[in-house]
Amino acid sequence: MIKIIIVESDQDELIKACRIAAEKGVKFFPCETGLEALDILKRRKDVIGLITDLRISLVCREKATTAACFYLVSKALEMGIRVVICSDEPFYPERIIKVLSTIQKEAGEKIKGFIVENKNWKQAIQLLENNNSQGGDP
Repeated sequence: MIKIIIVESDQDELIKACRIAAEKGVKFFPCETGLEALDILKRRKDVIGLITDLRISLVCREKATTAACFYLVSKALEMGIRVVICSDEPFYPERIIKVLSTIQKEAGEKIKGFIVENKNWKQAIQLLENNNSQGGDP
């Protein structure tokens, strides 16, 4: 059974994502902020993946931003954690793609998936599961 972290600042979406993970038999740690997720990553060496929205809060009651996501993604990749970004925003400016490319290059790891236009949690979990069964990068 794989163990993942799900980061989503919208409570309804977090519940939806966790329900889907439970249905798929995935052990999950729900987090509303980036710092919660980082704390789990530091304590739990058995976590293999992270699914995060593109806009998250770094700390409680803070406005959700892409900067918080970028910070979390960079730290997770540095730790060798597989990352999938799951968002419902219809388009991404070139600068966001450039920032994510730079983060991947610096960490020496690639983001395993980037789901846009709908928060397809099932697809996000599948990307981490497929990668886990292959035992390496896609």
